[in-house]
Amino acid sequence: MTDVGAPEPNDRPLVLTDLIEKYELLVKLRREQAGSSAEQVRPTLRAVSRRFPGSLRELDCLAPGELENRGEACRQAAADARHAEPWMSWMLAYHDFVRHALRIKRRSGRARPLTDPQAQELAAAAPGPILWKVELVRRVVSPSTGRINAVAFDEVARHFGVTAERVRNSLFPHAGRTDDEP
Repeated sequence: MTDVGAPEPNDRPLVLTDLIEKYELLVKLRREQAGSSAEQVRPTLRAVSRRFPGSLRELDCLAPGELENRGEACRQAAADARHAEPWMSWMLAYHDFVRHALRIKRRSGRARPLTDPQAQELAAAAPGPILWKVELVRRVVSPSTGRINAVAFDEVARHFGVTAERVRNSLFPHAGRTDDEP
């Protein structure tokens, strides 16, 4: 197992202003993709997906106007909390969860099954709104569906007391149901 070590850069939980920035980046990326080669946009795509795991799925499944609308909705909510919508909190939790889940998977290496101390160490290093326990770490390292995304939707839904289907459909309304990213 890879050493857990110090927190990685940008390890703080995401906040609404981060979503505003994400949607601005996604709108810009959508425009750049139209007139650029894959090689030209690849570094930006990597940076966005590293900071906001799963965001490239939004880029693929949401129309430019929908990306702009989400950014505007986040700006309105940042200005006045009464405009906050449930999907905003779900998206923040989703990005945080997947970012930590990918880190856990990377740090667990090929250690399968994980020992309790290994799983406890990985759980302790995963901050964010979702409470990480040994069993959750094990589900991330070896997801029953083979995909972290299904675990992410389940955990975000459990955290907010809604269904995984509602979370998935709210965050990625036009996506296929393969849960194949990340």
